[in-house]
This record gives sequence, structure tokens and C-alpha cells, in this order.
Amino acid sequence: MIDYSFIFYPYKKTLMQEKIIAELKKLETEQDIEILYACESGSRAWGFPSPDSDYDVRFIYVQSPKRYLSIYDRKDAIDLFLAEDLDFIGWDVRKALRLFHKSNASPFEWMQSPIIYKEHPVFMKKLRELASNYFSPRAALHHYLGITKHTYLGHLQGEQVKIKKYFYALRPLFCAMWIVENRTYPPLQFHDLFPLIDHDKELMENVEGLLTRKANSYETDVITPIPFFHEFIEQKLAEFEDTFHDFDKTKIDAEPLNNLFREIVM
Repeated sequence: MIDYSFIFYPYKKTLMQEKIIAELKKLETEQDIEILYACESGSRAWGFPSPDSDYDVRFIYVQSPKRYLSIYDRKDAIDLFLAEDLDFIGWDVRKALRLFHKSNASPFEWMQSPIIYKEHPVFMKKLRELASNYFSPRAALHHYLGITKHTYLGHLQGEQVKIKKYFYALRPLFCAMWIVENRTYPPLQFHDLFPLIDHDKELMENVEGLLTRKANSYETDVITPIPFFHEFIEQKLAEFEDTFHDFDKTKIDAEPLNNLFREIVM
């Protein structure tokens, strides 16, 4: 028997977090959905927010059973940008589990968030138990290296660059390094990746210095490019260019996820 109790987290909240929870409850009523899991993503969850960072709320929701029995596909995502820098993106549970089966990085990151707004304990417990079975190092490595390359080439090549873009390149690069070294999905928070680099005193000092600058800068603040980081990023991208071929392609049976989907919907 599944316990269908849902928890809106009772920890001491900021005014913004209270507003987010209120908006989630409102969304449930307006959309006729039940939110299974809601958390903070982005820089606030990764551990390097700016004073004016947006609140990136991500959630998984379930609809009523009859909606899944329609002859037509239903919309499977909710994307809202509310006032006061509130960014809400939600996935229908079917979409979330389908992407989980494909080892999409987002569900693996969401479930590690240090800021949880709502949780269905049984659903998330089962999902976390299944996580290691559905994690594909090859797919994740390809994903994180792609983000690093896109950010580096697209946002760090000008005469002035945004401070935050260095972290949008470095965090996924560190995640790639973690996967190569440990063959497991990487931790979400930036500082939990530091064991990969703490032996390199110069790199650690540069990263910590940039963290301090970002914590005291606004999202739009720019700086002169830092050659040290450019050399490091280029070196690692070249080193890992073909590394994902060292990992086997995996295809895992989807039936455990199908069972979880049926239990939650029915």
C-alpha cells in the first residue's frame, strides 16, 4: 500500500520560499495536478548564487488517471516565469520517468537539491533507489562536456564576460571529471566536487577567489577574461574529447519505472 501523504517541508523558510510554496499550492489547484516533488535548481542549489539570482523552481507532478487515458497526448510540461524572479518548470511524471530512463541529467540533479519545497516520500524513495540502475556514465559525460563547450565558446570569448558564466562552464566540467574518475553520477553542489581538485593548490585558489567575487557581484556583472581558467577548460575539453567512447552504451529495462508510474497514477 502506497502512502500518499505529501510533505511541504516545515523547515524555517525565508519569505521567498514561503511565497514559492504558496505558488506551488496555487498551481496544484489551478492546473488540477498533484506535485510529487518540488525543489530549487540552478545557482542557489549548486552553491554559488549571486545576491540577485533567480529562484529556479523545478517540479514533477501527476495528473488524474483519466487524463492518461485520452486518445490524444496531453501537455507534459508546465513552464511559468512569475514576478520577482521566480522561474517555474515542471514535468509530468510520465515525462520525468521517461527522461530518467534515458539518464537525462536533470532528474538526477533535482533529487539531490538541498532546498526541497515539497516531496511525496514514497515516490522519491523509490526513485532514488532506482537511480544507480538508470545512470549512464556515457550519456552524462556527453551531456556535461556539451554544456561546458557550449558555455565556453558561446559566453566566455568576449573582451568582457559575465562572472557567472565561468561557473556555468566549470561546474559541468567538474561533473565530467567526477564521472571519469568515479563512474557514478556527480554530486549537485559545487563544493562537493572539490575533492577532484583540492590537490591542485593554484586551481583551488583561483576557484575560491572567483566564488568570493561572484558572491558579491550581481548576475549581469562582467569581468575581463581570466586566462588561467581558459587554459584549464581547453585542456580538459581536449583531454576528454573522445573519453565517452570508453563507456559502454547501456539499455536498462523500463518496467520498474512503468510500475512506479502505474502506482502513482492509479
